[in-house]
Amino acid sequence: EPTIVHQPPARIDATLGEKVHMKCDADGRPSPALCWSRIGYGGSLTAVGSGQELILDNILYQEAGNYRCVAHNRLGLEERRVQTHDVQVVVTGTKSTDPPLSFPFQAHQHDQRLLG
Repeated sequence: EPTIVHQPPARIDATLGEKVHMKCDADGRPSPALCWSRIGYGGSLTAVGSGQELILDNILYQEAGNYRCVAHNRLGLEERRVQTHDVQVVVTGTKSTDPPLSFPFQAHQHDQRLLG
């Protein structure tokens, strides 16, 4: 049965635009394969990567949520052994951008001449 021996923390706080790096590793015989899924509404899983690492570059608010590292291998032809680890990714803050453009304010005074 696979055993996850290295896992990311259960919660990762990230700032918008940051790179999020998650690593998961497992031991077992036969050697386990690793894959990553995002847990959706109702527990549905969407595959988002394979291998030890999942990297989310330039993270967006919509990428916040729960991710699962799955370690699995096969014993014999039918029996499949699985171990999982879930990670909650929270995205906060605003992406740092260039300072706002400033436009100089110029007041124009109009001279009026009265002809009399």
